[in-house]
Amino acid sequence: MKNFEELNKTEILDRMLSSEFGTLYSHLDIQGNIDKIIRFLDGKLTPELLPVYVQLYEAILEYIDEHHKIKQHVFMPQLLEVGEDYIIRPFYSYYESTRRYFDPDEPLEPYTEYYEMIRAFSEEMTNEFSKEDITDPDKQSIIKRILRKSLIQPRGKTFFEGRYINKYIIVEPAISIEDIEKWKIRDEEYFS
Repeated sequence: MKNFEELNKTEILDRMLSSEFGTLYSHLDIQGNIDKIIRFLDGKLTPELLPVYVQLYEAILEYIDEHHKIKQHVFMPQLLEVGEDYIIRPFYSYYESTRRYFDPDEPLEPYTEYYEMIRAFSEEMTNEFSKEDITDPDKQSIIKRILRKSLIQPRGKTFFEGRYINKYIIVEPAISIEDIEKWKIRDEEYFS
């Protein structure tokens, strides 16, 4: 498994910005276009927490896959690579995230598909939701909270792709450090 320093020596990376979870870099393809995003874990998401983050990310993917109504309207990409201290995900170019639907200065009218996605998501959640989900740190509740934050709350990392797959793409799920720590605790309790 490579570390970021090794990756940076062999790939053309361009520093984009620092964030809570770590510094973002873009990767350029042969034609000079961005094709991947690399997150170097030099923030609150540490290399020690990376295995827990990856496990949680994969659990969210599995949850979407197992819930047909959500899967019809939502896509979340697989991580492309996981290193010792970095993760790589696909790059998406988009201008209208769900945050724009609620912009106080220039709100965009949400697509019809947005309401269809919200309805499908709500139906799935109604079938499983209980008051305990809001505070209970069990794994299903953690996943549901992350999906609610990723799909229902206005964010810059969820957008509608209407040309090819006609789904809302969660570029990066709204996972918090608190979610990762709760997931880790549940995992430690399970295996102890």
